[in-house]
Amino acid sequence: MSSLVSGTILLLLLFANLTSYANVMADSLLSIWEDEVLPDTDRLEAINVLTWEGYIFSDPDSAFTLAGLQYDLARSAGNKTHMAHALRTQGISLSLRSRDDEAIEYLNESLELYRELNMPKGIACIYNAFGNIYHYQARYEKALEYYSESNAIYKTIDDKNGIADTYENLGNVHFVQGDWDKAVDHFNRALILYEESGNLRGKA
Repeated sequence: MSSLVSGTILLLLLFANLTSYANVMADSLLSIWEDEVLPDTDRLEAINVLTWEGYIFSDPDSAFTLAGLQYDLARSAGNKTHMAHALRTQGISLSLRSRDDEAIEYLNESLELYRELNMPKGIACIYNAFGNIYHYQARYEKALEYYSESNAIYKTIDDKNGIADTYENLGNVHFVQGDWDKAVDHFNRALILYEESGNLRGKA
């Protein structure tokens, strides 16, 4: 058997195992969410992980719907943290469908709650999301401004993955602007942090 064929088979098996694992994880999280006997905090955390890791990029419509359910339960339970998380997810899911005006409304509501709760990581995430919106709109200076603000906040809480993500995003903007030196510098900074934290997705 050629190395190319055996490598292809190995990749297919790996993908099947990862898909199976993802399905098991999703089913487990969904069962927690649907169990109304469990504490609200457990159910809210389960659906938060499910929407963010299971649907936000692959199926933003489903992520938006599930986050709406998360918001409703969080609001009835008086849980502002998960209200903010849900609004963030909904805003990002809208931005992924290029519904930017609506996305900004949801993200601003989330930002207001994160500020009220003094949650810098949440604030940094929202700034990064704003940066993404303006990047896709080719409003590069505004994107750089928000990515830089997000990066600065992540640094204050020593969130290496957050710092790396924003370095990567800054590099992407400089890349499309043709500023190769700045792009490479930011990509290298991101790579170092991804390697330190063992983030294989970021490293790839």
